[in-house]
Amino acid sequence: MDEKEAENIREILLNAVPKSSMAVHRKRFKSNENETINTLYEMPGPSTNPPSNRFDTESEPSPFSDIHIIFENARKSFLSETIFNVPIYPIRKCCLEVYETKIICNDIENTCNMTSFDLKKWQEERRYRITGSRCYGLYTYSKEDWETKSSKYFWPKMFSNKYTKYGILFEKEARETYSKNLNRHVVTCGLIISESNPFLAYSPDGIIIENNVPIKLLEIKCPFKGQEVTAVSLFHSCSYLKIENDRMVLNKKHTYYGQVQLGMAILNLKECDFIVYSSFDKTFLNIIVPFDVVYSQIMSFQLNPTALQISGVIPEKCHFIENWIR
Repeated sequence: MDEKEAENIREILLNAVPKSSMAVHRKRFKSNENETINTLYEMPGPSTNPPSNRFDTESEPSPFSDIHIIFENARKSFLSETIFNVPIYPIRKCCLEVYETKIICNDIENTCNMTSFDLKKWQEERRYRITGSRCYGLYTYSKEDWETKSSKYFWPKMFSNKYTKYGILFEKEARETYSKNLNRHVVTCGLIISESNPFLAYSPDGIIIENNVPIKLLEIKCPFKGQEVTAVSLFHSCSYLKIENDRMVLNKKHTYYGQVQLGMAILNLKECDFIVYSSFDKTFLNIIVPFDVVYSQIMSFQLNPTALQISGVIPEKCHFIENWIR
């Protein structure tokens, strides 16, 4: 990276931090300063609430009215019109049994409520579905070995390390910081299953509601490095972020892009606030990701059971199916 490019990136990041001391200092020497819509916000002082994840039983659940509003809006998603009527065939008897017993959901709102506090239920419901965090890997899979892929998909090895623990630990703090700084009404919930396409599901970090209308998806990332550096400094270590046309954007060739696009498609939302949070100084980058209609339509068709054999990864050998439904 040459000095000119480095200086350009510094300018973009500083423009995104209007309250920082360095930005204020530079403003004394520059009268005209362009602002980007992807910004960084600062939260002074320590957090008043201990950090916890969405399965914290002591957290106040979102009002049922908010959840109902979210589902009413989701029912208007383009997914209902574009892939709902695509027939699922050929389908074997064993596959049909799996689809009817493990994928079709007769009470999606109650399931959403239960999975907001019951971790085991959440894991069970998402296991047999294509979800936000796993859709990009299926969408871009180019090999022919679906048997191995399906085995790893449905029976993944559970793991936890310092990076995932850190992310879970500070998700709630990041959400509260975001909500307070931007004065947003953020609703948390469990697993959102697509009513018209129940093999698709999404677990949002938050949904912003304004005047009783869901307007944005909230996706939170807490990089481990954020415990020792500011949010601005995190930019250079995040492979999923890049500068494009003098703005910070989410890389379209990264799993996070597919993740939020599926979320917006299922929830019928036009924007996502993608938050990169630093617990070091309680600041966050806010990358506004618009709904990519073309990308989402292509991905949705690719993930359709017609092309990928029920939830995208069911193999030909029925002994896998038999193990699946036991």
